[in-house]
Amino acid sequence: MKALWTVTLATAVLSLGACGSSPPTRYFTLDASNGGSPVTGLSDVSIGVGPFMLPDLLDRPQIVVRGSGNEVIINEFERWADDINTRFQAVVAQNLVVATGSKHIYEHPWRNNFSTDYRILGTVDEFAANTSGAVRLKIRWVIQDGEGEEVLATREGVYTESADADQYGQIAAAMSRAIGAMATEMAGVLAETAATTSSSD
Repeated sequence: MKALWTVTLATAVLSLGACGSSPPTRYFTLDASNGGSPVTGLSDVSIGVGPFMLPDLLDRPQIVVRGSGNEVIINEFERWADDINTRFQAVVAQNLVVATGSKHIYEHPWRNNFSTDYRILGTVDEFAANTSGAVRLKIRWVIQDGEGEEVLATREGVYTESADADQYGQIAAAMSRAIGAMATEMAGVLAETAATTSSSD
């Protein structure tokens, strides 16, 4: 793998030297894509969103693509316009506003002694496209009580979308749709959790 990386880097340097200039850097972002109807019973619920932790490999300005086997491609000239970890959380929150119908959605970090009805947070294991344009989001997420002291529900989900290979605008849109699908599932589980919690009170 080290030798392969060295050859690839040398080829890129020689190619750039022959052209006399590097290609222009392009920037992309994630956005909320959830346009469905909200689930019932959550419009008055307050929800704390985050943190969502991405692995170090993905938490970088460059867009990462999965190659074959254990290969990872870090695209120096295809970049995120904003911090991917912060943006991921923001898009989850924006999607949850639509999916829950609640206007009481608050992003992490928050002040001391902050309390909501519920909190949703998670750990991202995978979030990238492969060289064919297939996007895969794999994440472990939990719903906690408002103080973050009790776990009320846990899920491990895989959300897939597709885009044209090497079309990074389409890839960013597909990654956004994967977050939207996850947020829709979160809202459904949250509604079930809220119903169970209220019936047991």
